[in-house]
Amino acid sequence: TKQDKKSMSQTSPKLSHRVKNLVSSPLQQRRKGRDGLHRSFQGGMKKIKKTMTRVSFAGTPSHQNIKSAPRLMTSHEMISIHERTSTSESITSSVSDITRLRAKESFDSMVAERDVIFVQRCYVMIGGDQSQQFLQLRLLKHLIEIDLRKKSKSKLELLPNDETTIRHKYLQGISRIDLSKKQARVRLSSEISIRQQIPTFKIDLPAFDLVDTIPLPLPHVADDWGVAQLFRFLKPEYICSILKLLLVERSLLVVGHSSEVVTSCICALLQLVKPFQWASNWLPLLPLDMIDFVSSPVPFVAGMVCNNGKFAEIIRMNEVKDAMTEGLSVVNLNQGKLLMTKEKGIKTIVEQSPAPIQQLFPFKDRLEVLRDSGDSSLASFSTFLKNGLSREALVTLDAIRNGIKAYVKGFAGDIALSNDGWRQYGKYNENEQFDFYPSLFINPIGEQLKLQEMLCHSQLFVEYVNRKERDSKETAELSKSDVG
Repeated sequence: TKQDKKSMSQTSPKLSHRVKNLVSSPLQQRRKGRDGLHRSFQGGMKKIKKTMTRVSFAGTPSHQNIKSAPRLMTSHEMISIHERTSTSESITSSVSDITRLRAKESFDSMVAERDVIFVQRCYVMIGGDQSQQFLQLRLLKHLIEIDLRKKSKSKLELLPNDETTIRHKYLQGISRIDLSKKQARVRLSSEISIRQQIPTFKIDLPAFDLVDTIPLPLPHVADDWGVAQLFRFLKPEYICSILKLLLVERSLLVVGHSSEVVTSCICALLQLVKPFQWASNWLPLLPLDMIDFVSSPVPFVAGMVCNNGKFAEIIRMNEVKDAMTEGLSVVNLNQGKLLMTKEKGIKTIVEQSPAPIQQLFPFKDRLEVLRDSGDSSLASFSTFLKNGLSREALVTLDAIRNGIKAYVKGFAGDIALSNDGWRQYGKYNENEQFDFYPSLFINPIGEQLKLQEMLCHSQLFVEYVNRKERDSKETAELSKSDVG
């Protein structure tokens, strides 16, 4: 009727055009207006409805070639799959093949034109203590497992409209779970003893099928699992070079096969530069369609998930090539490679400056032995959240961090040795603000290098090197005799 057509056009001209183009109904059904079309479409989407939380589409003319991202729609432009029809007619249990085909065609068309949005459950963690991030993620993982389990006789099996209430109760419950001050002060012992009693933290939420005991100290996502992934995919010399690049504030793009590996490696790198703190931009995950970000004039650390084929395309892009001449370096975790920046002078400084590479090789070998012997938590983030890390792995990772920390801390010289070490390298101005003078810090180092240059040409130093050589040979011979 004219009145029905008028109501459809008032709702949205684009929506009316969309429905007419995507669902070509018989003339009699078309006269029923929007309600009849919606019931037909809802019946055709019956199977899709089971796997979606909510799907909404906006009416856009089908002849337009839309490449832009979905935009926010008004309430008049959106039709929800879960919307109930206002008529008294019930949807028949049997849906014709033609209706199913039309529904499929309309749905495929909306997906192709990016008018369909799948909304998944998303948990956003704001603030919190980084040292307890493992505990928070472990508790959230249990909530996800509850959603996926769907046991028929479980006390957690709920009606759809009750799920939100129970989920909120669970989130409120875990938000109150926290380590005591005494438990938070527990530190890892460098000595592993079978008889040593390991302190634990108990989680007791029987109403949600959650009773768990976690050894203390809690594993750290970045410091432990992230560092383990760095040494799993990269050689120690590459890791030391990356840290040097970060210390001189050069941009870094980290590429890997999974989001958990990429993000944890980036967080681990930023932790390893302590006592310094990265002061510029860092993005744990950068979408592929935002690759232009590498042209940023401001130093950044960013991650990207892609396979080797896509990585080859990225490296050939002009934006990336230009950025690499201006300071950008690229880390490929999939291939275990570091593509150093082509900025003049940086590569020489990074590669030729000393680093504790040889001291780190035994730790990398130790982690590989633990991983091969069955410690799957070193290779799987899901297993890491479930089981944590073994005591041997934690001690090894702690030794790695301490070695790197001592190396990085050495760049700060006397400033890192005491709380007041900074005072000798600057003075307060008339505004009572401290001005740091780099020359006061660098000049003594230059003089020390001159002293070392003279020392290494002396007989004193040559004799010291020869004595170290003899000691090394004697140690090697003793080791062979013990094996024999």
